[in-house]
Amino acid sequence: DDAVDAIPVHMFNGVWGMIATGLLSTPKKLMDAYGTDEHVGWFYSFDDFTLLGNQLLAVGFILTWVVVMMLPFFVTLNMLGWFRSDSLEELVGLDLSYMGTRQSLLMQADDDISDVGSHGASLTPAKQNEDLSETESLNNEKIAEVRRGRSPTPEQARDPGL
Repeated sequence: DDAVDAIPVHMFNGVWGMIATGLLSTPKKLMDAYGTDEHVGWFYSFDDFTLLGNQLLAVGFILTWVVVMMLPFFVTLNMLGWFRSDSLEELVGLDLSYMGTRQSLLMQADDDISDVGSHGASLTPAKQNEDLSETESLNNEKIAEVRRGRSPTPEQARDPGL
């Protein structure tokens, strides 16, 4: 479960950057950076696999180090029950269970506040509390249904009005 796409952004692009260096390093850039052009990228010298081989070896070491260092951490979190949120909290919405409010209500409040000038509407604290109380009661109903064995559909879990 990778909600923020960290794996494709950081891991895959990092691996590609390491491999691309081993493939595409030009003699001029190596000379400018390191004062030698002895081991260039594989596309510039097909008989010299040194740079690409070292880059692939480094990728292997980095991936091994990450697995060795992080696997015990994730296993421990999983054993303690801290690795994932409770499935009931996921159904109700993590914004409500962790932050105490629904993101949709906060977005609605922003929209209502920005409409003050054009429509004369305003979101008073009483209206905010009323909206939050209504959402809390709907979510409490959902929790009761789940506990009785009647799980809401994913659409019902996302929209408190269903």
